[in-house]
Amino acid sequence: MLRAYGYLFTGVAAGPFGSPGIPMTPRLRQEAIAAILDEELVASQRDLIRRLRARRVLVSQATLSRDLREMGVVRGPRGYARPQAVQAQPAPHSRQVAPIVRTFVRFVAAAGSVAVVKTDPGHAHTLGVAIDAARWDEVVGTVAGDDTVFLATTDSTSAEVVVQRIKRFLR
Repeated sequence: MLRAYGYLFTGVAAGPFGSPGIPMTPRLRQEAIAAILDEELVASQRDLIRRLRARRVLVSQATLSRDLREMGVVRGPRGYARPQAVQAQPAPHSRQVAPIVRTFVRFVAAAGSVAVVKTDPGHAHTLGVAIDAARWDEVVGTVAGDDTVFLATTDSTSAEVVVQRIKRFLR
């Protein structure tokens, strides 16, 4: 963070010789973050802050965390990644969800009106986005954590239909 002229700046472009630069807009800062994530694996926010500083972008951890959340960046077992493949091409059909299920799903079961899907660590978000984009009639919404997706359905019968569909994809 930088305090200049009574203003507190997070996310500024550093000037020459370490002098403060001009404030960066969130869009420019997020473009710099996206460029770094597209070029290399980043294991931690600390590493990302270092790489941003190398590009003369100064940012606090809180601002970086907020930017990552706004950009939809997810942390997987190998570091931070943009979920661009899933979001850039929404999956309108179940057949496009199948490869994601086969690759990442490890367990699926119904729990009342909810289908619970366990994935490899860091991949629940990818699956949740794909299922949301597929617009399955039985699924009202999804909630994804790190390795678990809850698929909310209207009733237990619908949850069982979703579980059976996912199990078919696993065969």
